[in-house]
Formats: sequence, C-alpha cells, structure tokens
Amino acid sequence: MEFGLPAVGSLALHAAFVLCAVGIVAGVIAGRTGKKHYRTVASFALWTVFGFVAIAALVYLNAFVTHDFSLKNVQRYSDVSMPLPYLIAAFWGGQAGSLLYWVTVLSSLSALALLIHRKTEAVLIPWFCATASLLIGSLIFILIFAPGSDPFATFHVLDAPMDGQGLNPLLQTPLMVIHPPNQLGGFASLGVPFAFTVAALCCGRLGTDWLRVTRIWALVSFLLLSIGNILGGMWAYEELGWGGYWAWDPVENAAFMPWLAITAFLHSIMVQERRGMLKRWNVVLVTFAFLLTIFGTYITRSGLIESVHTFAQSSIGDYFAALLIGSIVMTAALVIWRWKDLKSEANFDSVLSREAAFLGNNWILLGIVFVILWGTLFPKLKEMVTDDKVSFGPPWYNQYIVPLAIVLM
Repeated sequence: MEFGLPAVGSLALHAAFVLCAVGIVAGVIAGRTGKKHYRTVASFALWTVFGFVAIAALVYLNAFVTHDFSLKNVQRYSDVSMPLPYLIAAFWGGQAGSLLYWVTVLSSLSALALLIHRKTEAVLIPWFCATASLLIGSLIFILIFAPGSDPFATFHVLDAPMDGQGLNPLLQTPLMVIHPPNQLGGFASLGVPFAFTVAALCCGRLGTDWLRVTRIWALVSFLLLSIGNILGGMWAYEELGWGGYWAWDPVENAAFMPWLAITAFLHSIMVQERRGMLKRWNVVLVTFAFLLTIFGTYITRSGLIESVHTFAQSSIGDYFAALLIGSIVMTAALVIWRWKDLKSEANFDSVLSREAAFLGNNWILLGIVFVILWGTLFPKLKEMVTDDKVSFGPPWYNQYIVPLAIVLM
C-alpha cells in the first residue's frame, strides 16, 4: 500500500489496536490498586481509541464519496453513477465496512459513556475502560488480521479499476441507508451495558449504582434495535416481495433475539431497584443480550446458515466463535465468583405479587427467545448429524410463538 489516505486509515486502526492494549492494562491496574493516574491513562487511552477509529471511518467513507477505486471494497460496492446517500450506505454494504461501522459505534458510545460517568461512577470506570477496550480491541483484531476483513485492502496502482461493480440493487433503497446503521448500532451499543456489568462484577459494586448507568445504555440499545427491526421489516416487505414484514428468516431471528433479551432486562431491573431482588437474573440477562449479538454475527458471517442477509462464507466466523466463547467463559467465571454477593435482599411475597408478574414476563420473553433459537439452529444441527435437510417456516414459528405472545399480552 502506497502512502496515502488508505494508508492513514490502516495506520489509525493499528494505532487504535495498540491503545486498546494500553487501556486494558491500565484499567486493570487502576481497578486493582485504585491509583488515579492509571485510571487517567485508561480513560485517555479509550478516548484516543475513539479518535483513531473515527479517523479510519472517515477515511473509509471518503474513499466511497471520492470514488477511490484503488480500495477493493469501494470497487466492489459502489460505482460512479450512485447517488451520495447510497455511496454512504455502501460503507456498511460489505463485511469489512459493517465491522468498521460496528467498531466506530462501540468506540463512540464507550467514549461518550466515559465522558458522562467518569466522576459519578469513578469506582466502575477503570474496569469499564478495560472491558470496553477489550471488546473494541477484539473487533479491531478481526478487522486487521481476519482474511477478507481489511477495509483498506487495495489493488496495485497499475491495476486500479476506473469504475466499480455497484451496490446490490436490492440495497439501493432509502431504507438501506437507515436500517443497517440502526441494526448494527443496536448490536454495537449492547457492548456498553455489558462493559458496565462486567465492571460491577469485577469491583463488587452490585447494588443499584451499576443499574442506573446500565439502564441508560440499555435503553439506547433497545431504541436502536427497535428501529432497526421495524425498518428491516419494511425493507423486506417493499424489496423482497415476501408478502409480509416478517418471514422468520434466520438473520431476522438473530436480530430479534437480543431485542427480546434486553426488553426483559429493562423490565426486571425495576424489581432490583425497588426490592433488591433478581440481582443474579439481571446480570445474566444483560450478558445474554450481548452474547446474542455475537452469536447472531457469528451465524451471519460464518456461512453456518443460509439467508438472504448472510455474507459469503469465510473464516471470519471462527474469530467471532472465539469471541463468543471467550465472553461466555469470562462472564461465567465472574458470576460464579460473585454468586454470594448477588443474593437477593428480599423474597417474593406471593405468586401473585408484582415482582412475580415481572419475573413471569421475563420467562415468557426468554421462552420466545429459545423457541426462535431452536428453530434457527435445529435444521442445521439435524443436517450435520443425519445429512437430512429440513427447514422451519412461518407456520412452525407461529405455532409456538403466537400462544406465548398472547400470554405475554
């Protein structure tokens, strides 16, 4: 790669990756020792990560707007005739761009959360910086090292094409400009409440303090996922000719499940705030919602399932599988460590109490999640074991989910 704007973007990503390592180390040391200067280092590292990621994102966006076809992704997902809104949408039209967008949203919201809560949640902040840096660094690692994921991969100068292939016609719709950024933004934003949850587990502050700050960012995720799912249904209705807004497509399911989990969390945290109950449950719920985003990304990128949404099969799925397993192991270990500290401060008054009703609401929401999860995975599992191909369509999902939804109402 000759030195130019693409090289600047690549260098910015590498610098952000190094600074993530600094943020992890400084955050852990600050959390364990309480030394303010290490907390300051961790904070500035996270802010600087955001700065470098923003530079990389702007360079990548500029390449589309200026038709820099020396970048392979620009040549693949745009052409000189595309209007500006679709050139912007081409940013997240491919695997590398969508991952870079994810990193950009996560680093932006993490930096904003740090700016807002650095004084009021001083005890949580070192561990929050370490966890957020770990998540951002993991995604940047995938961008840099996973085959086919480098957004700044270029042609040789002599081979640079004069025009591109253009964005898929199905994606050249106004909804494509606003649906994916909201959906991906919802996925990315769940990293913030997850980071605060891990921070609370690490430092043992498991009262209502972490709930107040986590609720804010869980609501942001809920809003983005809600908008993303609604607009996705509209896009499917208008462009795919499904004859409806929802077809229980596997990737639609992967986008819907985190929404259900974070909705359950937003209900149950009220019980903990008022009665000191459901502490373990709330930690598991917010963690589960985050893990579902990683799982959904894994099945989308790995080629595990077939869908109109999925990207071409590549080894990037292995990286997300590793991230998923690592996240499960880390949070499970922390929950086990803090199990006694997460004991409820009160018991249910009766099965007809308000708290019991909230818990019942949660169980129904999670019941819907597990029905969707089973319907998404079982056909593939059966094929792997017996070589028989089966599929679950809308009638199967409606058979089980409609009764649950009626009970929920």
